Order: sequence, then structure tokens, then C-alpha cells
Amino acid sequence: MIKFKSFLLAASAVALGFTMGACDDDDTTVVNEVVVPSTEVNIPIAGQDWSIDVTASVRPTVSADASWIIVNDIVAGENNSYKVNLVIEPNEDKDGNPQAPRSATIAVSAFNSAAFIAVKQEGVATDYDINYGDLPMESTAAQIAAKMGVAVNIGNTLEAPDGETSWDNPQVSQTYVAGLKAMGFDAVRIPCAWVSHYVKEKDVMGNDSVTTTIDPAWMARVKQVVSYCIDNDLYVVLNDHWDKGWIENRLEEGYHSSLAEQLADLWTQIATEFNAFDEHLVFAGLNEPGMDGEITAPALDALTKYEQAFIDAVRATGGNNATRTLVVQGPHTNIDATVDASYVMPVDAVADRLMVEVHFYDPYQFALMEEDADWGKTWWYYGDANNVAGSDHNSGSYGNEAWVNAQFKKVHDRFVANGFPVILGEYAPMIRTADKYAGIDEAKHEASRAYWNEVVTRAALTNGCVPFYWETGGDIDRTLGVAKNAYAIDGIMRGKN
Repeated sequence: MIKFKSFLLAASAVALGFTMGACDDDDTTVVNEVVVPSTEVNIPIAGQDWSIDVTASVRPTVSADASWIIVNDIVAGENNSYKVNLVIEPNEDKDGNPQAPRSATIAVSAFNSAAFIAVKQEGVATDYDINYGDLPMESTAAQIAAKMGVAVNIGNTLEAPDGETSWDNPQVSQTYVAGLKAMGFDAVRIPCAWVSHYVKEKDVMGNDSVTTTIDPAWMARVKQVVSYCIDNDLYVVLNDHWDKGWIENRLEEGYHSSLAEQLADLWTQIATEFNAFDEHLVFAGLNEPGMDGEITAPALDALTKYEQAFIDAVRATGGNNATRTLVVQGPHTNIDATVDASYVMPVDAVADRLMVEVHFYDPYQFALMEEDADWGKTWWYYGDANNVAGSDHNSGSYGNEAWVNAQFKKVHDRFVANGFPVILGEYAPMIRTADKYAGIDEAKHEASRAYWNEVVTRAALTNGCVPFYWETGGDIDRTLGVAKNAYAIDGIMRGKN
């Protein structure tokens, strides 16, 4: 308990009201003596508005020794009371990226008495906050794949070009990540943007000039999220995910040495910054290369050369990266295109440390198709047991469990059997509800989603592929880290078991 001689507010308004964003109206102050149970307050990284109730015989003076704490106004009330309104700005840079934790002091004074409030605001992790893991880099890619079990994506979050929360998901928290582990997942894929977070500088004319340096604050934030995962004994696949298509959308143009150099520079920065992480961290060079274009000979040639630039850049950073497991993506991450002989894999000088990635959203009518077309209907239901009598939205014989298994058998025969483990980097069926799809039997649709998840998960695992479920907040609560649609997660776990 600390006592100050001052014309100041009640301590509970300082210690508790600040955190909640408001002060209790019942808090009062004895003039000339203020009891302050705590002189330190913690503010979330997002910032907040706050008001302080002050009792003083004269108008108090309020100041802060930091520009991010703004005193808006001081409003006089009755009986020598004043309300001081402040704004604590978000702890982010001009591009909206979180910055390192910071602190400041608020001083409230009247006459010759004063009290001080230490303000600490959350921020991105520093190296001493990060768990790099303690495993040696001895496991082969196949051994790491075996440890990954079933896995999940933290989608529509760190890959959002305008910042982590700009696609309506909250910041990744330790609670959420711990929830993923508790649900039964053994690994996470972190889709991530990097080029979108290049540092901007002013040129001689005062205009923004984009550099090719990744913002250190962004780098630190991603490291923090990776550490959350390793703290929970989760393996992590970290990629460069679309990133406004700066390279993936240009495969049809053929190979550009300038793009290869930029990709190498990008991964040199990432690999250098993350070098201390142990085998729990795996790098994936791209996401869905060439997805918006045709699979042409120039596109395939460019893809192989870009992936080679990625591998060579990471290996050149040495340390743990000299033997870190890396992932390359097939064209469009499409199974048939990837297993085709026209796709030539890059070469890794280190044996047994390379994986291949494919994605799976088939049958399209069930997994992705949003509206009926002249060539066919959307499938609301999947599997004979879930089809609804008389509905024209039932699944057909195409895309059944035998067909799904045959697709993954192709992947096994081309890659897994030849020493290259495969990750199924994305798979998920869309969620359909009655408010958009009139007449849908929601119970049967949910059973269909659960069954599809089970079928694809089992087919992937049976054929030596690691399944990473694509999840953007529809099936898992991003704040609490619990299932919103338990049936969907149960389907995955049935496929696992």
C-alpha cells in the first residue's frame, strides 16, 4: 500500500479503471492524501480510451512523458471534482504493424503535490520472450512428418497484407494456440505475408519509397506467434503466402532473374531471423504458385528455378538452416499437376530434408462451389449416408471415398515412396447455412462436412501425407481456442484415429 500527499484520484480508479477503460463512479479521494494500491497499469497493444476522476481544490495539471498518451481534456464537475480524458494510442507503426513493448509515466499534480502512474503497453516479443525449442536438427523430413500428425492452418490472419487483424480475425493469442493443441492438433501452418510488410521510407520529394527490408516489428510479431506454437510442442510450417501475388501470379510470364533475386533476399532475411529455432520450424517457399494462370512450360520452368532460389538462400544462412526441413509446392498445388512428370523438383544439396506440398478442395461442387451453374448443382451433402431423398444437391459417384484415396495414392507413389514426405497444406469444405441456401437440411450438411473431413484426413495419412486443415475462424473460436463446430473437428480426429 502506497500513500501520496496529493489532490488526486482514488487508487482503484488508477489500477482497475485503466485496465477496463473506465473508472468506477464510487471511487473517491480524501483531499491531500491518496491511497494507491498500485502505481503501475498495463495497457493492451490495441490501446484504449480512459478517464481519471480527480478531486482537487484547483484544476489539476496532467501530463505524460510520451506522445502516444494524449490528454484530451479536463472537465470540471461539482465539489472540486474533475474528469481527465485520455487516449492511449495503439502500439503500432505507421503501417499498422505492432511494435516492441513500451512504457511511460503520467503525472497528475495540484499545488506542490503530485502522483505518478507508470504505464506499460503490450507489444511484440523480443528475443528473450521467445522459446526457440531445444531439439537438435537431426530429424529427417520423414521423421518430422511423422511427428506432425494432424494439423491446422491459422488462416486469414498473418497473411492479410494490411495487418494481422484486417481480415476480421483477432490477434493470435497463447490461449488460442494452446486450444489447438488441446483439440488434438500436432502442427500448425502459418500463412504469412512478407513483401506486404516491407519498410517504407520517404524519398527526397517526401513520397513513400518502399524498400526490400522486412519491417523488424513484423518479423518480431511472427516470431512471437511461432514461439507460442513451440511452447505448446506444435510443429510449424511458415510460408510466404500469396503476398498480393508478387511472384506466384507471374509464373506464366516465365522466369525473371529479378524475381528470383527478390525471393532469395526475402528468405535470407526470414531464415537469418529465425535461425535459432529448432526442428519444430519448417519453411515453405510459396503457397499456390501459378494458381491464377495456365500451367505452361515457361511457368513450370520458372517455378522450379524460383524454388531453387528459395532452397539455396535458406541453406546459405547456415546454422540450423543448414539442415532445416524445407517445403516446395507443386504447380497450383494441384495433385494431378504435381504428380505429372512435367513438374521438375528443385535440388537440395542436403539429403532427406525436403517435403512437397499439395492442396485438396475436391469434389469442387461440395468443397468450394458457392452457386449453381448451368453445368451442375452445388453439393450440399456428401456421402451416400448423408444424401437427402429427392434433393438435387446430393453428391454423386465422382469424388467418393475410393476416388479420394486414389488421388492421394498418386501422391504417395510419386513422392512419399521416393523419400519426399508430402504435406496436404490446405483442405476444407465450405460451410453452408439455411440463411443463404434455402431448403438445406443443416444437420445432414454438418454430417456431410464431418464425413468429408474424415475421408480426406484418413486418405492423406494412409498415403503418408500430413493433413493441414484450412481454418479461418469458421470452425474454431479464434479467441477462446475451442471448437465452434465440434462436428468438423471430430471428423478430422476420426480420420486420424
